[in-house]
Amino acid sequence: MNTTKTQDFYDYVLGFYGKGGIYEMNAPHNVIYVACCLVAQRKDIPFDGDTTDREHVREILERFGYYEVKNPNNRISRQHSISIN
Repeated sequence: MNTTKTQDFYDYVLGFYGKGGIYEMNAPHNVIYVACCLVAQRKDIPFDGDTTDREHVREILERFGYYEVKNPNNRISRQHSISIN
């Protein structure tokens, strides 16, 4: 595993799920780091450090009990309705 690639991925993931991130999940940095390492070390899928891998981190964080801060009680918080006028 490339340490630089993992660190870059961790920084990328923090921008989404870390404090102040787009989808802040209120998970401590060390928990996010562990989730990133778990994804990077999987043998059943290739690790590319991309959106798919980031979503795998999100799934792990949700299994650990973390959800978006903006809407912590709504587990379907990523769904949006669209109205056409």
